[in-house]
Amino acid sequence: SGFGNNGYSTLAVVLVSSVNKAAVGRTVIVSVNFLDAEGQILATSDQPGEFKWVGQQIPVQLGQGNLSEDAKVARIEPSIAFSEIGKTGDAMAPLPVLESTEITDKAPARLTAWFSFTNETDEPLKEFLVAVVCYDKDRKIIGGGSAYPALAPVGQTIRIDSKITVSGDPESCKAHLNYPR
Repeated sequence: SGFGNNGYSTLAVVLVSSVNKAAVGRTVIVSVNFLDAEGQILATSDQPGEFKWVGQQIPVQLGQGNLSEDAKVARIEPSIAFSEIGKTGDAMAPLPVLESTEITDKAPARLTAWFSFTNETDEPLKEFLVAVVCYDKDRKIIGGGSAYPALAPVGQTIRIDSKITVSGDPESCKAHLNYPR
């Protein structure tokens, strides 16, 4: 886990993994406390994620943009649990994790990570989810972003862009693709 802050908002990223078939189809709930330097909770946010295949990594992203002007997030405290709602299901074909092809506009609050994706499945992917995780040179998570492409036709390549919220200069970003809920 880690977080990014662009001066306007803070984005926590918690990377969760499915390790066995029992997780497929289940909803995982991620909760994050945003803490200041003294350990005081500034805000709490939660967000669900759903596993579609064994071995899948889901970056669950939780934003916090309505803190007071003098509040500064120093660290996050994540927690995860499976929801009792939902049940295991059939695994879907894994989708790839993409490495960024470029990161443009190094100005704070305007960074964009770009990815290239070729749909090698047998079906067009419609309104699928892309969760981006960005790393610094030490491979520490420093933020991320998301995108929701409308269509990736079978056998065709599309370019995906995601506005990212990061702390510092990202060395790389990875896009985790997932089927719609």
